[in-house]
Amino acid sequence: MVKKRFMPGLVLALLLGLAPSGLWAEEGRRILVAFSSSTLDPLAWTASLEGSLSRTPPISGVLRAKAGGDERRQAGQAACDLVLLVAAESVNSGEGVKVVWHILSADPGSASEAKDGGLLKEGEIEAGLPSARRLAETFWTELSGIVAQVAATEVRPGRAILSIEAQPKTRIRGLGKDLVMPASGHLELELTAPATYVWTASAKNRLPATGSLVLSPAGAKLRIGLERLRLFSLGLDLRQAAFPGLSLGLATQGDSLNLLYLLDQFYWGLNFSSDSGDASSLIWSVPLIQPGLGFSWSFGKTGKDLRPFVSLAGYIRLSGTAGSLDMDPIAPYLVAPRLGIEWRPTAPWGFYAQFGLDWYPGCDGLLMAASDQGSSSPYSYGEGWYLEYPAFSIGLRLRP
Repeated sequence: MVKKRFMPGLVLALLLGLAPSGLWAEEGRRILVAFSSSTLDPLAWTASLEGSLSRTPPISGVLRAKAGGDERRQAGQAACDLVLLVAAESVNSGEGVKVVWHILSADPGSASEAKDGGLLKEGEIEAGLPSARRLAETFWTELSGIVAQVAATEVRPGRAILSIEAQPKTRIRGLGKDLVMPASGHLELELTAPATYVWTASAKNRLPATGSLVLSPAGAKLRIGLERLRLFSLGLDLRQAAFPGLSLGLATQGDSLNLLYLLDQFYWGLNFSSDSGDASSLIWSVPLIQPGLGFSWSFGKTGKDLRPFVSLAGYIRLSGTAGSLDMDPIAPYLVAPRLGIEWRPTAPWGFYAQFGLDWYPGCDGLLMAASDQGSSSPYSYGEGWYLEYPAFSIGLRLRP
């Protein structure tokens, strides 16, 4: 029969380990431990030391150093605050033990770092050779307390202050945690250094931005200026590369969704085809305008130079053949789906091309087909509809 016993030290360790971090006034510290010995079991002694340190606030993390030395640089790369070097040997014919220890700052250290290679404190412990139980529970209590005192009182090595200036309510990610800039537009963070951080920033009605920052132990300043989102747009295009048209846009959802007011006119256009009837004229005129409403959705990242988009618009067709503008009796409505791409070489200016088809619902499809006999453009029709393709336009867009 095997009896199980709970050791008081183990219970205490569990309580300390499970206690909320908010119970401790000090911010948690991380420590890198390097243990060496030629006469003692390094695995057992290292494990007992790490266990004692992990149970001692404000220490929140204990890492074991890798073989090969340069422990301070290892600590800096692992975002540790301190390095504990421990060398232990048995003495007095195996009856006792001598422990020599050094507490160092991580590399590179802060302004409070001592001149001797980051040395913050050192000492020795001489005691009788501990039993396995004492080694696991209490042998390292004195040294753990010294380490905790150094960790709580020294300026955190391996850390630096990052000063951030940005528009209030700007959201910043990538600097250890998600941040929202206060009303003052200024914020200071203590971060691991040296280190490289990749950050992203976003704010309402502003174009998002991303960048990288190398934070040195001396600290750094980060100024984030987000370009304003250009919400309004004015578009000028040539429908079928012939008839000038106008569009007014309002951007939402960043600048991905645009609500559009459109106005197409056919009173004046360029004649590139004999389909117009008078091949000798460079001007083609039809007494017709098409006001409409629509939307477009741009794909890709907000603010990119080249973005594809889709659009859908609905028009009413007003004919001026009778001397006044009235609903076109043959084809009063038009639905125009489009697929396009826009290139913005500068923030205000963009150039675009779009292709699609024109669908005329509720029209006299037979009459429209008859009037298009001999046309070079493909079309389909039915008794109450007419479909013309391809429809295309090219144009430029200004976002003031």
